[in-house]
Amino acid sequence: MVFAVNYPAMGLWFEKVEASRNVLRLWVVKGFVAVVLAGIGWWWTTEVLPLAKGDYNAANPYFAVVCIIRKFYLLSYCSAGLF
Repeated sequence: MVFAVNYPAMGLWFEKVEASRNVLRLWVVKGFVAVVLAGIGWWWTTEVLPLAKGDYNAANPYFAVVCIIRKFYLLSYCSAGLF
C-alpha cells in the first residue's frame, strides 16, 4: 500500500532519471535503489522469514510488501534499463 501511494511520484522520478543523457547518473541511481532493496531483502530473509509459523503469519501483512517491491523493481526498471 505504501508503494502504491508513492508509485506515481516514483514513476515520474525514474522517467526523469532515464530521460537524462548521463549514463553514469543512470547507473548510480538505479544501482543505489537496487542496493537498498537488496539490503532490505537481506534483512527480511534473515529476520522475518525464519520466524515460527504463528509469528510469521502475524508479521506477514506488514512485511509482505518487501518481496513485492523488490520483484516489481527488478522486473520493471532493471530489465528495461542498463541492468
